[in-house]
Amino acid sequence: MSLALARILILMLPATALFLLHICGQHSARQRSAALFAGLWCGLSTLCLGAFYGHVLWQAQTDVPLFNISGAALYGVPVDLPLACGLVMAACLLAAGTQPIKYALAGLFCAGFTVACFGMFSAASTPALIALSTAAAVPALLLGFWTARDSHVYARSFVQAVVWCVLLLWLLPATALSQTGRGWAVLWSHPLWMYLPFALTALLMAHALYVFARHGDGTGFPYDPPKRLVTAGAYAYVSNPMQISICLAMAWWGVLLDSGTVILCGPIALLLFIVFKDVCNGSSNLCGADAGFVAYQAAVPRWWPRRTAYIPPTPNDAAPQGRNVA
Repeated sequence: MSLALARILILMLPATALFLLHICGQHSARQRSAALFAGLWCGLSTLCLGAFYGHVLWQAQTDVPLFNISGAALYGVPVDLPLACGLVMAACLLAAGTQPIKYALAGLFCAGFTVACFGMFSAASTPALIALSTAAAVPALLLGFWTARDSHVYARSFVQAVVWCVLLLWLLPATALSQTGRGWAVLWSHPLWMYLPFALTALLMAHALYVFARHGDGTGFPYDPPKRLVTAGAYAYVSNPMQISICLAMAWWGVLLDSGTVILCGPIALLLFIVFKDVCNGSSNLCGADAGFVAYQAAVPRWWPRRTAYIPPTPNDAAPQGRNVA
C-alpha cells in the first residue's frame, strides 16, 4: 500500500467512524462534549508536541526532516496526521460512553494509533513516539472523562481553557505567520510594559472561568455550560467578560506579533460573538430557565460595564421565566 493511500485511510476511516457514531448512536450532549474536547486536545497537543520535537530536539541532532512526506504542514508536521489522531480520540470516547474501563481502552488504542501514524511517516525513535503519544492521550482522556462524568469542574475548565488558548494564541497565529514568512522572535523585542494589556485580559479570562466554576458549577464553553445563572464577580458589571477578554487578547496578541492578520481576529471574534449571541452568551443560554435571567440580561450590558454592581432581585421580584433573547 502506498504512503498516499495510507494517509487517506488514516484520515478518512476515523472521520467516517465518528460520523456514523454521531448520527446513529444515542449519546447525550455531555458525552458529545466530552468527545469534542478530548479530540481537540489530542489533535492540538499532537501537533504542538510534534512541532516541538521536530524543531527543537530532532533538528539539533540531524539536518534530515523528521517527516519524509510532503503536503500541507505546520512547522514540519503534516496537518492530516494530528487531525486523524484527534478524530480517533473523539470517535473512541464517543463509543466509550462514561465507563472508566472503556475510557482506558480507548486511550490505549488512541496512543497506539498515534505511535503507528508517526512511526510510519516519521524517523522519530520509538521512545520519543511513546512519550509523544502518552503526553497527547492522557490529558485528553482525563478531560473527556471529567466532562462526561460532570466532575472536577475546576480542572476541566482549566484544561479546556488551555485547549482554546493553544488554538487561538498558537495555531491560528502560527498559520498566519507561516504564510507571511514571519516568526515568533518579534515577541522578545518589546518592552515589558507592552505585555501588561495582554496580562490584564488573561486575568479577566481566568476570573470569569473561576466564577463560572465556583458559582455556576460549569465552564465557560457553550457545550459544557454553568447550571445556574452567574451574577457574581465581573458578571455583576458586564454579562460577557469572557468574550471581551478573548477579543482584546487576540487583538493585542496581533500587536505583539506585529501581524495585521492576527489583529483582525479580534474584531472578527467580536462580530461572531454578536451574531451568535444565543450560543456564546456570557451566562449560557441554558440559564434561560432561571427566573432571574431575563432581569439580569436587561440590567447588565453585554459589552460595556455598569457603574455599579448588579444585585439580583429577590424571588418575589424576579422576572418571569423565559429563554435568552439578548
